[in-house]
Amino acid sequence: MSEPAPEPYYEQYFAPPPMFQCTDYDGEVRFTEEYDPNTRCVPPSVLGYDLGPYANANTCTWVHESCLRLDDESACIKFREKLKAEKSEAMHASASTAPFHESEVERLTQIVADSCR
Repeated sequence: MSEPAPEPYYEQYFAPPPMFQCTDYDGEVRFTEEYDPNTRCVPPSVLGYDLGPYANANTCTWVHESCLRLDDESACIKFREKLKAEKSEAMHASASTAPFHESEVERLTQIVADSCR
């Protein structure tokens, strides 16, 4: 009589929390867990507009960052990078900031464990 086949083992992963790549007008890139495109006021001349005599010191045009949500694999890469940086911050933190950095290490460790292979 043969033994029954063992039950298959499945690891369950969840999608990581959202991670966004935001690029500003100057091409600077930043990564954030919150969708929060920054805006800033720039003189029209920076954008190539010549308002001639109608321009004054208070004239500006609002420009917004472009923010795109990363796919899960790219988000996991950023969460791993963030975890590595946060571990370093926690190791070198002052007594007043250490609890925050330690809690961030715990949070990011959990995200990577639950969502990233």
